[in-house]
Amino acid sequence: MKLPSIDYLTQSATYSLKRFPLVIISACIAATVATYLNEFWDTVDNPFPLMNLMLVAVLGISAFFSIKILIEKKGIKGPYRTIAQVVGLVVLMLIYISLPDGTSSHNPFTPYYRFAVFSVCVHLVVSFLPYLRDSHTLAFWNYNKVLFLNILASLLFSMVIAIGSSLALAAITSLFEYKFDSSTYVQIFIWSIGLVNTWIFLSKTPRDLEAMDNEIFYPKGLKIFSQYILLPLLTVYLLILYSYTIKVTMSWDWPKGIVTYLVICISILGIFTFLLLYPNRKSNGQRWIEISSMVYYGLLIPLILVLYFAIGIRINDYGITINRYLIVLLGAWLTFVSFYFVLGFKNIKFIPISLAFMLLITSFGPWGIYAVSERSQFRRLKSQLRATHLLLGDKVIKETIWDKTQLPELVAVDTKKSPEIITTENKPVATQKQVNDINSITRYLEENHGLESMNDWFSQDMKGILKVLYDSSNYHNNLASTLYLKTIGVPENGSFSDYNSYTASIADEQAYSIKGYDYSMEFDLSGEIENTYNINEKTYSLKLMGQNTNLELKSDSSTYLINLKPKLKLLAITGKVHYATYSVDTLTWEQQFPDLKTKLIIRRIIVNGSITSGQEITTLNGILLTKDLNQ
Repeated sequence: MKLPSIDYLTQSATYSLKRFPLVIISACIAATVATYLNEFWDTVDNPFPLMNLMLVAVLGISAFFSIKILIEKKGIKGPYRTIAQVVGLVVLMLIYISLPDGTSSHNPFTPYYRFAVFSVCVHLVVSFLPYLRDSHTLAFWNYNKVLFLNILASLLFSMVIAIGSSLALAAITSLFEYKFDSSTYVQIFIWSIGLVNTWIFLSKTPRDLEAMDNEIFYPKGLKIFSQYILLPLLTVYLLILYSYTIKVTMSWDWPKGIVTYLVICISILGIFTFLLLYPNRKSNGQRWIEISSMVYYGLLIPLILVLYFAIGIRINDYGITINRYLIVLLGAWLTFVSFYFVLGFKNIKFIPISLAFMLLITSFGPWGIYAVSERSQFRRLKSQLRATHLLLGDKVIKETIWDKTQLPELVAVDTKKSPEIITTENKPVATQKQVNDINSITRYLEENHGLESMNDWFSQDMKGILKVLYDSSNYHNNLASTLYLKTIGVPENGSFSDYNSYTASIADEQAYSIKGYDYSMEFDLSGEIENTYNINEKTYSLKLMGQNTNLELKSDSSTYLINLKPKLKLLAITGKVHYATYSVDTLTWEQQFPDLKTKLIIRRIIVNGSITSGQEITTLNGILLTKDLNQ
C-alpha cells in the first residue's frame, strides 16, 4: 500500500481549507479562545463572553459544514450561497446572545447546559439537512455512514497526535530536565481535537456527493459491530429492564429514578443499532432485521410508560428541573418514534428530524426547558418560605438589613438580631426537610437560572450588595444563594445549628503599616504547634491557647494573651461563603498591655464551630508586630 506523500497531504489540507473556509475559521476561533481561557482563566474578570464565543464557534463547525454540503448537494449558486452562509451566521449570533452572560448565574457550567442542547440540534441538522426533501433513504443512510466513519477515523488520528506529542514533551522533561507547564499538555489536546481533528474530518469528506449517494458498499466491520456486539448487548439490557418492570409491578413499588436514564440510554442504543443494520433489512436471509425492528419499537412502549411513571413521581415531589424536563421531552420523542414504526412507517429520517424539531422548539420561549424549570422551582421556593413563615405574600417577613458602609463584610444594621431567624427560642418553626429543601432549591436556581426573581422580596438593593461581594471575592460559587439565605434567615448549611466552617484571608497582596512597632514575627500555627523567636537575647514563643481562641505570646518573664473571640464572632456572622477575602484592616487586631503593644495581622485563618457552641481556630497564619512600652 502506497503511503500518502507530503505533497498529497498539503494539497488535501489546502483543498479542505478552500472548500470549507468557514468551518476551519470556526475551529481556529474555538481553539484559540479555549487556549486563552486555559492560560488566563484566573485573570479574566468575566469569562462568560469568551466561553460563549468558544461554544458558538464549536457550533459553527457543524453549522457551516451542513450549509456547505447543502449548497453542494442542491447545486446552489450565485448570491444564494452567500445568503445561506449569512443565515447560518445570524443563527449563531442569536445563540450567542441567548447564552448566559454571567450576570444571572456565576456557575461556569451554565452555558454548557444550553450548548449541549444546541449542539445536539446542530448535529442532527447536519445528518438530514442535505437530504431533507430527498426520498432516497439509502442515500441518506450512506451519507450518515460516511460521516460516522470519518468522525471515528479523524478522532483516532487526532488522539494519536495529541497523546504522541504529550509523550514527546514528557520524554524531553525526563531526559533533559526541561519542565513544561501543565497547561501546555492541555493546549496540545485543545488544538488536536479542535483543529487537527476537524481538518482531518473535512479532508475525508467525499468530493463527489452523487457517487456517495449511489454507493451500495456495507462495511463488514460495521455489520459485525452492530449485529454481533450491539444487538446482543441490547437484548441483555432489555431483559434487565423488563425484569425490573415486572418486579416493580408485582411489588407495587415506586420505580427508582435511575430507571429513567436507563430507559433513555437503552432506547437510543437500540435505535442506533437498527439504524446501522438498516441497509441489510432487504438482503437475502436478513428479513429478521425488519421484523426485529418493529418488535423492538413495540417493546419500548411499556418501558416508556415506566419512564413516565418514575419521572412523574419526582416531578410531583420535587418539581421540574432542566434534567427532568429533558427526560419528559425525550420520553415524548421516544413515544412518537415507537408508534411511528409500529404503525408501519419506515422513513428513518423521521428519527433525527423529529428529535431536532422537539429540542429546537423547547430551547426558547416561556414553554422552553429553562423557563419552565425556573418557574417550577421558584414556585416551590415561595411555597416553602411561606410555609415556614419567612415570606408573607411576596415580601420577606424579617429581612436582615445589611450595613452598606461595612461591605463587603455582611454586618447587620441591628447587631442584636440574628441573621438566622428560622428558629425561635431554640424551637424550630420549620422541619429539617423544609430547611434542606429551601437550601437546595435556592442553590439550584442560582447555579442554573440566577436569583433575580427574588429581588422584589427585599426592601434593600440585593443586586447592588451582591455586586460588591462579587467584586471583593475570588470565590463566586453559591455566593448569591448564601447572601439571600442569610438575608431571609435560613441557615446556609441546611440545619438549625449555627455550626459553620470557613476560611478568611487577605485579598491579594496588600501592604500594611509597621509604624510605631519594634519587631515583626511571622507565624504559622495549627493545633499545638509553637513558633519560637530570639529577640535581644530573649526567647519568645507563640501558640494558640484557650480552645484555640487566644494567641499566647510568652517570653522568659511575661505572658500575654491576645483575645481573638470578638473578631471570630464578627467573622462568623458576616462570613459570605466558606471562603472569603477581606481587607488588611478587617483582619487586623490591636491590643495593648501595660508593658507591651501588639498588632496582629492575619493572612489566613480557618475556623470551625459556632457562636453558640464555641469556635475553634484550626489554622492561623500571619504577622505579629510588637513594641516594648518600657523602653
